[in-house]
Amino acid sequence: MTLQPTRIIGTGCTLERGTRWVLPVRALSGEQTMQRRIPRIGLVALTDPRETGRSDACERYISRQHNALAEFLRNSGMAVVDPMPELRKAWTDTYGINRMREIEACVNYFATNLIECLVVECYHWSDPALVAALARRTGVPLALYTDGDASWDGTGFVVAVSAVLREGTDLTPATTHCRLRGAKEEILAWARGVTAYTALRRAHLLLWGSERRLHCDPAREDEVTLKDRLFGECLHEDQLVLTQAAEALLAREPKRIESMVTWLKKQGVNIRYDTAMLTPQTLARQVALYLAARDRLAQLEQAEGVVGCSIKCQCEISEVWGVTACLLPTFLPFPRDAYGPKSDITTVCKGDLRGLVTSLLLRQLSNEHPVLFGAVRGMTESYVLIGNCGGASAYYGANSIDLAKAMPRLALRPQCLGRGGAAVELSGRPGPMTFARLARVRGRYVMQLGLGECQSVRKEVRERLRFGTDWPLHVVKFPSDSKLLFDVLAGDHLSGVPGDVTAEVTHACREAGLAVVRLDRDDSLRQAQEALFGGF
Repeated sequence: MTLQPTRIIGTGCTLERGTRWVLPVRALSGEQTMQRRIPRIGLVALTDPRETGRSDACERYISRQHNALAEFLRNSGMAVVDPMPELRKAWTDTYGINRMREIEACVNYFATNLIECLVVECYHWSDPALVAALARRTGVPLALYTDGDASWDGTGFVVAVSAVLREGTDLTPATTHCRLRGAKEEILAWARGVTAYTALRRAHLLLWGSERRLHCDPAREDEVTLKDRLFGECLHEDQLVLTQAAEALLAREPKRIESMVTWLKKQGVNIRYDTAMLTPQTLARQVALYLAARDRLAQLEQAEGVVGCSIKCQCEISEVWGVTACLLPTFLPFPRDAYGPKSDITTVCKGDLRGLVTSLLLRQLSNEHPVLFGAVRGMTESYVLIGNCGGASAYYGANSIDLAKAMPRLALRPQCLGRGGAAVELSGRPGPMTFARLARVRGRYVMQLGLGECQSVRKEVRERLRFGTDWPLHVVKFPSDSKLLFDVLAGDHLSGVPGDVTAEVTHACREAGLAVVRLDRDDSLRQAQEALFGGF
């Protein structure tokens, strides 16, 4: 039995055998857009293989439920890969799949259409071997879904087959599968989370400079373990690649640099020069460094598929080369600059590989927002102050990729670190925001995750600071005890995106085999605290 490639309804894309479907990563024809991902979800319904276990009423029920679920997922923005219409064009016996040869046909169909995850619908009893074969042969994240209707035996079958799959000892999609019952909306969060993890596993990262920062041991990563579990490849380049290219731009293309500075002024970015740190000359060096990084990433995007980068900056660039690299985390993760539309490249500082991996996971889950990366600068009973040392995505000037909204809320101010250059001042906008941090505690990687509420950055918050008063700042309130949070937080950097994607991150971590510590829940913080001091 052979099923042909299909046009995925609702996406406008046709997948041919052997091709890889990748949505356009660049904005087109001057539009300000963000890179978007549409999860490709396989969907198949099972039924009882025994003749004595069949009934017309049950098969009609399975047919209705399957078609309703497929339509719901399409209407919710999923690309549904459904073999059932071809397998059951004119069914007279059973609607659900219940034979191994049909499982093989489904596996081939899913492979041809490049699914990223699979939902097996369990509305009545079936053969657990059929699910095991699907899990083994597809090798993608798996969910067992039942509607919870007690009229049939779907719930019992989910529990039974799930128990069989969980007996495995290796970390595979079969053993990490998810049980879902009733609420169709839970499928959406699961699909977004596990496909974000799948995309992260293919991602190529770039580190300019080593991962060590100011002799900080937690920045010395077990890169082999991280690569094995979380991402595809990590490329390393010395920062000299950027500084040499920047020097060439300063010498040979000064007008290109001048055009960027002119564009910043025309967009309403306020620039306040002084006679020491931020002069026209030091700003030109910062722009040249940004353009060198932009050009290099454009090359690597085509050759290596790099989607995220880290710049070490301190101290080789900030001290030796003479200016900080703050324009990189400001404009690389933004879909447009002085030269038009471009890819938004997730960017972090200080060689923080864990921060980059966390940020890339959040970026895969966020189709509308670049990722915020920043350091925990302070904590009070009322809030956590997050402010990177000079640069954060320009998006967070107004929580918008609209230049007319974002740019006027940015200001270039004399930096307080390094030998020269600008810090990019912005104030985070109010609203809910998901924050996360991949951490290593007693040799074990865990994800610290929480939903916070961003508040307005009041004038007195900046005035209270003794340094870094002109850095990008976010004031965040977590609904948890500040003392517990202070005791458990494992790392001074956090990554965040607007909105609540905590459920999606949790599903991604389940697939990766990472424990989750909730920063917004006292019970989770207490459990982490007890585990830390009682044998994690």
